[in-house]
Amino acid sequence: MKKSINLILLPVLLLTGGFAFADGWDDRRDDWRNYYDAGSVLGGQVFDESSAPLLDAVITVTRIGVPSFSLSDTSNDAGAWRIGNLMPGAYMVKAEKEEYLVQYYDHSESLLQAGVINLAHKDTVINIVFHLKPGGAISGAVYMADGITPLAKAEVALYRLGLPRRTESVKITRTDAAGLYRLNGLATGNYLLKASREGYIAEYYQEATAGNEADTVTVNAPEEKTGIHFTLDQASAITGIITAEATGAPIPNAWIAIYEASPVGDNRRTVAGHARSDQLGVYTLSVPPGQYRVSAEAYGYAAEWFDNATAMDLATPVTVTVGMHSPVDFALAAWGSLSGHVLDAVTGAPIAGAVIRVYNEEKNLHRQRYFQTISKDGGFYVFTGLPSGRYVVEAQAEGYVKEYWQ
Repeated sequence: MKKSINLILLPVLLLTGGFAFADGWDDRRDDWRNYYDAGSVLGGQVFDESSAPLLDAVITVTRIGVPSFSLSDTSNDAGAWRIGNLMPGAYMVKAEKEEYLVQYYDHSESLLQAGVINLAHKDTVINIVFHLKPGGAISGAVYMADGITPLAKAEVALYRLGLPRRTESVKITRTDAAGLYRLNGLATGNYLLKASREGYIAEYYQEATAGNEADTVTVNAPEEKTGIHFTLDQASAITGIITAEATGAPIPNAWIAIYEASPVGDNRRTVAGHARSDQLGVYTLSVPPGQYRVSAEAYGYAAEWFDNATAMDLATPVTVTVGMHSPVDFALAAWGSLSGHVLDAVTGAPIAGAVIRVYNEEKNLHRQRYFQTISKDGGFYVFTGLPSGRYVVEAQAEGYVKEYWQ
């Protein structure tokens, strides 16, 4: 429901004042700027092993110490890069590009062995050169338990093993619509892989439930290890789609809360989990077998309990059985809106920049929680996504008396 309200404000005498810094502040401020002067430059080029320039390599410089920060640039057609406006200090430099191994200055593939460049005041160092080596790759697919149906958006995590079997680093990717994945830019070494997706039982390669039971995948860069496939068993879960009641359009980023079902009259809320809907309005959350009550809410829409209930004790319990997905869909009703204009009571001129607040009359008796917006050119303001209810509307602007509507 839409509601339009105009607010008329009375002008008041406005007093303004000023202040001054104590003597010497300007000198201290200038000293601070000189101390943290940022006029130094780092630059260079990125090539492949054959000394051909590499386009779109990402170079990151990181200052060591306080303050610590990182800045990045991408190489051009000639492989050249340049990062300016740097403070004096010690820096590490890293170059990386898809399909290639990460390299640190000075020609190191390990952060622990990276060289350090010390920049002086207004220093320029533009001879930092990288020669990137092609990395290895691992590729495969993730399927449902039948080994045929692809699982899109499954997460595949890659762990590099040290001695003893200990993870040193990790890369993560997701499968495409055909269930395919590929991890590239890998150094020679031994790796573990793990595939997972909400609503399915996570699995290490090959068909292992724990890392210490998993098979090791060996990569010899720049070779690609293919055929590393996963088949995931379905877990007990609640899944569904969130749509707008009026249009049927999917609602992305809706918040779904799942609670263990309590006996009638027991208002305790034991949270079983939370989920958010994706761009298609779809959500999935793995839960143990049992009974649950489910709610959904999204900005601009009224919260709802399944099935079309307004409170938890009125919600329909959802039964989840072993290895099954229980469907729970929602069609959410849109909230209302409130709009109007803020005008000068004497001249009738519109007031831009006024602060308008609305308080739910029933839920915010002490007005500690409110919605707020600012009037635009022409004095117009609008609130969208307001829950159903009665509201108190307040407006105030610099030089005017605060006013409540009617």
